[in-house]
Amino acid sequence: MTWKWVKNVQNVLRGKQKDATVIILLGPAGSGRSSFINAAIGEAKLRCGPMPDNSLAPVTTDVESVHFTRNQKEYVFIDTPGLDLEETATELIDKASSKQAGVLIYLHRLSDPRVTIHPEEYDRIFKVLGGSGWQAKTVVATTMLVMVDGKTAAERGAQLRDNLLSNMIAGGTRLDSFSGTKEDAWRIVDMVVNSG
Repeated sequence: MTWKWVKNVQNVLRGKQKDATVIILLGPAGSGRSSFINAAIGEAKLRCGPMPDNSLAPVTTDVESVHFTRNQKEYVFIDTPGLDLEETATELIDKASSKQAGVLIYLHRLSDPRVTIHPEEYDRIFKVLGGSGWQAKTVVATTMLVMVDGKTAAERGAQLRDNLLSNMIAGGTRLDSFSGTKEDAWRIVDMVVNSG
């Protein structure tokens, strides 16, 4: 598998409506990218959750875009394959074009006992997709909060904030949590949209 999906993201960006806000969802497979979009639009438009045959294969294997209007404003959500697949960041960057997204949301599962992919490893990808000022356009949202107890969630959140994401946060990236609701999804999007 290659980073061909970045070219598809760029095609969506080139074809977007002039005033639409583009929101790109990134993160490991199973982190809730499709669920985030479904929550935001209020319908199950994208397939998510366990595969019917109990396969461990990722659900999202290519770029999918969803257009949505909220309060007379156009949004384009872009769902991407998991960043923990076998591709390399160099391939992704080589295929990117000059158009950028308005909002980047990286979803991180708090239920994982270890961080195997450091979100800051993707800062070059974030920069390509978000352009200059990408850190201020980025929110790292934790997911799977119900899978861990409150103490563990707080400890892991603090480790993300104070250690793993400290450089991104110093540059303007926000850390928040997504519990699966429409309100949460829009609160996270609006953090960036309303800050500009």
